[in-house]
Amino acid sequence: MSDHTFEKKLKEELSVKMLDLEVLRKKWKSNHFFNKVLIIVSLITIVGLFIMGYIPFRGPAIGFSAAVFGLILFLGKRSEKEGEKIRSQISSEIFKTAFSLHESTLSYRKDGGISQQSFDDSKIAQFGYNIFKSHDQAIGNFQGLNVNISQIFARFRSKNSSHLVFKGLFMQSKLQNNINGYFIIRLKEKNQLMKLMRTNVSGFLSNFMGIDSPKEYDQPSHNEYFNANYKVYASHSFIAENILTPDFVDNYAEHTKFEFPISLSIINNQLNIGGHIDKPLLKLNLDESLKKISNIDEDIMYYIKMTRLIDYLNLKDLIHKIIE
Repeated sequence: MSDHTFEKKLKEELSVKMLDLEVLRKKWKSNHFFNKVLIIVSLITIVGLFIMGYIPFRGPAIGFSAAVFGLILFLGKRSEKEGEKIRSQISSEIFKTAFSLHESTLSYRKDGGISQQSFDDSKIAQFGYNIFKSHDQAIGNFQGLNVNISQIFARFRSKNSSHLVFKGLFMQSKLQNNINGYFIIRLKEKNQLMKLMRTNVSGFLSNFMGIDSPKEYDQPSHNEYFNANYKVYASHSFIAENILTPDFVDNYAEHTKFEFPISLSIINNQLNIGGHIDKPLLKLNLDESLKKISNIDEDIMYYIKMTRLIDYLNLKDLIHKIIE
């Protein structure tokens, strides 16, 4: 199914399902707006009554006013939580519908995510970080393959510097075959790395030491674009030689040019793919009608494209050659 056909079918499938959710959204929007107005009016009224002397500056009056205002703030917080529930419900429905068109059973959890330990174990991160967020998880079977996908944000931040380590989608899948070693492709980040080392050498090193240093495979490929943008690491040279076929390298470079950059690692029988996507995904604005879902279509396609990479790069066959 082409991307255009998929997006068209997704809109058709969602057009009916969104009607009920649109009613919930409108109801929430009205309540939320009322709560915001109530908070502002109450605050102005209470402060005004104190200033004009209608409420004395004494303990009971101040306590009562604080209790009233606290109750109003509580209602506002509850409204925000209800909005998050609606966002999660909408996103879940969109995911369920989208992946059903691809004969998959992926389930969605807005607050779910791949663990920091799993991300660390993938060795995709080129250096350490001290801020980590994982959310919007899709997990289950996609066209016969068990996958786990999450949005991940990892950053190193200190008093003097800040450096983005990873932002985008991260996917994991268990392979049937074990390569008994590792193979890693990382984006080159020379300029950012040097800047980080200059501004906070000690902080950088203390974080970096938590990550094992893999062995670099220094044989360049025939593709200059790939060589300029990626570094390859491998526990054994024959693993890299079997995977880095001309077709694999060319497809990898083409995907970077026309879709988004990717980092990849295979550690024993664990496949990890990181899609470097520098934009927020699945950010539903409940102030807008759910009929405007074009941005959601695009965001879902990023998840679809991540799952397609295994076939696009012919990874199953390449890995099978290694263990023959």
